[in-house]
Amino acid sequence: MGNGLGRAVLRGSLASVAGILAMDAFFRRIRRVGSARPAGDHRRSNRAGGRLDDISLVGRRAREGEPSTEAVGRLAYRAVKGEDPTEPTRRRLGKAVHWGYGMAVGGLYGLLRPDREDDGAVGDGLGYGTALWLFGDELAVPLLGLAKGPTAVSTRTHAEALGAHLVYGLATATATKALRRVL
Repeated sequence: MGNGLGRAVLRGSLASVAGILAMDAFFRRIRRVGSARPAGDHRRSNRAGGRLDDISLVGRRAREGEPSTEAVGRLAYRAVKGEDPTEPTRRRLGKAVHWGYGMAVGGLYGLLRPDREDDGAVGDGLGYGTALWLFGDELAVPLLGLAKGPTAVSTRTHAEALGAHLVYGLATATATKALRRVL
């Protein structure tokens, strides 16, 4: 990786810290005003029997009520240790997965977004957040069995997840633009 590419990835990864913090603040705020998404269970359905309730290609990997990030942490822990983690460890692993993924896709944003003089941060950030929501949250996570399928989740939950990803994308893009001046 050349110096310019490495710097771009580093910029995006560092900028994603702002995106992750903004996304977490968004969810805290949503929970305060009455979310359809209960704390600790971001994929619980209020409907049943839809055609796309389960689109997993590998079978259900997440347990009922288990956020996808905690499921990934639990599965990795089990692969290494041969046993399930304790509840507190599972929560910590879920946070580590959330931060690791957020910083990785932030680095990808830094790599994909070309250096340019115009102010494209808002549009780029909203577009990137939408892409992460659609291809990550709505497709990859259910296809990998880490969440229920799209019809097993309320429309409001989908909208909240989109809002959180828009906030992440906007904050990451804005911070990436700011970091270009120093890094």
